[in-house]
Amino acid sequence: MHSVLVNDGVLIPSSPCHALCSFAARSYCVRSVAVIGAPSSAARALCPPPSLGRAAPNSTGLPPSLKRNGLGGILKKSDGPQLSKAPVGLGHSQLKSKGRRESYRTWKVSSVESLPDDFPLERTSRHIPDADAPVVSARISDCLRDRSIEAKYDDLKAIAKCRTQDFVSFKIRLFSGREDVEGGGIIVEVQRRKGSSHCFMKDCRAVLSAAEGGSADNVEDETMIYLKRPVSDMACLKGVQVSDDNTEQDIETPKRLLSDDNYDSHILGMESVEKLTNPLHAAPEVVVLAAKSVILPETSPEIRDSISNLLKHGCLRPDEAVLTGPEGDNDFNEQMHHLALTSVLNAVRATAKDGTLADAVSQQSDWFSHVLIPALVEDIRNAPDRAHDARTAIECLKSLSRCSPLAKTMVVAAGALDALEQVECTDLNSALGGDVKQMSHLLSQQ
Repeated sequence: MHSVLVNDGVLIPSSPCHALCSFAARSYCVRSVAVIGAPSSAARALCPPPSLGRAAPNSTGLPPSLKRNGLGGILKKSDGPQLSKAPVGLGHSQLKSKGRRESYRTWKVSSVESLPDDFPLERTSRHIPDADAPVVSARISDCLRDRSIEAKYDDLKAIAKCRTQDFVSFKIRLFSGREDVEGGGIIVEVQRRKGSSHCFMKDCRAVLSAAEGGSADNVEDETMIYLKRPVSDMACLKGVQVSDDNTEQDIETPKRLLSDDNYDSHILGMESVEKLTNPLHAAPEVVVLAAKSVILPETSPEIRDSISNLLKHGCLRPDEAVLTGPEGDNDFNEQMHHLALTSVLNAVRATAKDGTLADAVSQQSDWFSHVLIPALVEDIRNAPDRAHDARTAIECLKSLSRCSPLAKTMVVAAGALDALEQVECTDLNSALGGDVKQMSHLLSQQ
């Protein structure tokens, strides 16, 4: 299949029909995207996203990032995240308690500095006339809470450091508009620090819209068409058969990646498991086989063992040192943990639809009662820090409880009701609060 690379690292097949058949039948597109990856940091700097506000024109003709740091500084930086190793014995939960996040409190900014004359604003900025800093900061924190975006606020410097469920990091900064230039008001600058530019732009537009007093819900849904419905449901793909040999070969790929010594291979391996268990990305036959490799492995349990380590210990190999970023963050292992959670949720839903989940709970009762369910309950307890993981864990427990009475008994025995009651007392976003109430009601029923 011939293909060309255009724009932001998107693979465009020359034969759409061939690409669709291959995508639904064997999930080739998933691996193609993983191989190509996102553009380098230098390429992103040279091709910034489109303007969203009324930022001042750049007198140098260069993007703001080049004007700030210079081209040489950008080209010298590594394209990948700079990771260091924490001392051995410092586990995932200890790192989280060490750097406790202020995820969902209100941002209270009383005063802001005036925009310096020589400060080059990012294009993802907006001037809000006749606005006060306390009002704008409260609007932004409400938007971040509703979108389950983690945030760490500095009220004095008027800076918010944020991270989305896609592990996109960005910074929000408030300035006071100059009376002789902007006519006063508040200037909101949103600057991407790390992660996918496409995912960043969706949240950036929502934040800027909320800062102006608009609703973040009015931001256009940019979900791709093929992500709204399984491609296998398309009329042109009806009747496409997938051979058993090819399906088993697809399952072997994440096993090989997870056993590799390269950390990038571990990420690709868990992403492959997540995509193979998702009916929006893989054929039904592949989804069922991948789901059983997670829930009910018949031969080699490598995938489930990897997921068990990520859920229970927070890292793929508990005997190794925990990777941390330059600011002490634990993004690598937290992203692996999130992918493992999503893979389990996909697998639970697929086996529940297939009618094999209840039998899997009975046959693998030790794993469900001692590994999976306690780990999911612990993710619920950590909802104030990781709301998106808590929502995923609740959805997984709901599917288990509805499908299997034995699983519901295990969930209650693991202390899920106490965890839900504890989380319900905290300041949660509306979506997570609704999930907590539904789960509590489900477990309370006889």
